[in-house]
Amino acid sequence: MEGRHTLDPSLIRKAGRRTVVAAGISKATKYHTLRHSFGTHLLERGQDIRTIQELLGHSDVKTSIIYTHLLN
Repeated sequence: MEGRHTLDPSLIRKAGRRTVVAAGISKATKYHTLRHSFGTHLLERGQDIRTIQELLGHSDVKTSIIYTHLLN
């Protein structure tokens, strides 16, 4: 059985802040918002839902399907 690798949450927050600054986003933005944007943009570009599930680390495809309602 393959184990999961974990990262210190502070590393993720710091990387998220750097990404927001590099992207020129001036609004207060949280990492979770960027995840939603990423998933939504993948769907808009025609990526299949199973790939999005894998990229976002969702164990159940139902979690990934939530992004489809944002397309309308």
